[in-house]
Amino acid sequence: MGTAIYRSQTIGSMLRPASLRDARHALRSGAITSSAFKKIEDRAVDDALAIQERAGIDLVTDGEQRRASFLGSLLETTEGLTRNLSITKPWHEDDEHVAELSLGLAVTGKLRRLRSMVCEEYAYARARSIKPVKVTLPSPMMLLMFWAPEFARANYSDVFELFVDGAEVIRAEIAELADGLRANSD
Repeated sequence: MGTAIYRSQTIGSMLRPASLRDARHALRSGAITSSAFKKIEDRAVDDALAIQERAGIDLVTDGEQRRASFLGSLLETTEGLTRNLSITKPWHEDDEHVAELSLGLAVTGKLRRLRSMVCEEYAYARARSIKPVKVTLPSPMMLLMFWAPEFARANYSDVFELFVDGAEVIRAEIAELADGLRANSD
């Protein structure tokens, strides 16, 4: 009988350390500079990589330390989303309790990619890890969480038109990541 091999990888975010959460609040309030925040953020990524490597994880991530949330980078990297707390979706806490959750964004314009969501995350982690690195990208279908016809109607007659533009954003992101990989392997 041979030895079984179990592959492992991180799925989702790792918990953000208090130092990073505090620094994010300080940055928003103007108490620290962007460069000071970046150093704290880099340290959190370095620590997340080290934890995964020590644990023997085969495929590591930056722990999504640079993201306030999984979808948080969408607002900064795309056009067509606006901060808005009025859109809520049911969140099933357990079999009996359903809460109304707002992710704070609404589709209010034509969705268009402005810059990369994950290339910086990937490049930093790849340069610091001895393991293969992955980054996570949202599915275009996740845009449904920000969909309300009354806000999007001027640009999209239905949500599936939004999904098409969302797919184009993700396609462009993947192409940029692949171009960066090819450039680094030459």
